[in-house]
Amino acid sequence: QVDLGSGDSARVVNYDPQRLLATMPKGVNPIGGKRKPHRSQAQKAAHAKSRSRTAPQERVFVQDVSRTTFGRLKKPTAAATKKLKRAGGQQQLTKGQYEKIVGTRIQLNKGGVAVRVVLESGKEFPPGSTAAAKQHMAKLAKQRAEMEEIARMRGDEVPSASDAGLA
Repeated sequence: QVDLGSGDSARVVNYDPQRLLATMPKGVNPIGGKRKPHRSQAQKAAHAKSRSRTAPQERVFVQDVSRTTFGRLKKPTAAATKKLKRAGGQQQLTKGQYEKIVGTRIQLNKGGVAVRVVLESGKEFPPGSTAAAKQHMAKLAKQRAEMEEIARMRGDEVPSASDAGLA
């Protein structure tokens, strides 16, 4: 017992945290409340990541038939080389193969590569990219309209497409 000076006495108890924890049931925090169980880093990461609520999608493996298992290009088959020799090494064009655009023509360049040529300017495009050719032709039409407007303002005669320097 310890005398506090005012006539009161207090009992001093040795505070031993190890003994206190040993007497408490497992999972109880000595300060109060319930202690949460320890989670590993893998569990924490798994619970922190957002999860998809949909079923997982099936993976579709696409095999490139022109390449080997290791990604190298395969040698052309005998039938493919025969077809190229028959064509003289050039690409075969068929009617209706590419979309028709007024003011353009599909031609074979040197080496047998098909190109779309804009007749007004002579610019070449890949035959499948019709949007680029149409955009170029719209730009040429806009330039032509501006040149015609300038010629009218000056009182000159209206130039044709070939005289305007666009060809």
